[in-house]
Amino acid sequence: MRAIYPTPAPTKEEFSYRKYKSIDIDQFKLDILSSNLYAEEWLDVNIAANCFSTTLQHILDRHAPLKNVRKVTRTTFPWYSDHLKQLKRKRRKAEKIWRQ
Repeated sequence: MRAIYPTPAPTKEEFSYRKYKSIDIDQFKLDILSSNLYAEEWLDVNIAANCFSTTLQHILDRHAPLKNVRKVTRTTFPWYSDHLKQLKRKRRKAEKIWRQ
């Protein structure tokens, strides 16, 4: 009788990323220079920090929008090693040659 191993349930992982390499640096600089960061005199540090954070967030969202991705990760069995993977690959290759 063959032993049956239960298959572990796949886990879904969600993460966010931005494509920073796609940002046009010159246009990004122009947007920062034309924002209200340089237009106003700041008397309160907290207001200045809040404005700095929100303004740069909006500019960054325009140039490199945040993308959400859901990735499914499947856990592997501990007995399924790289050596076993190579052996299965060789077997399939030999079967293919044998069929021809």
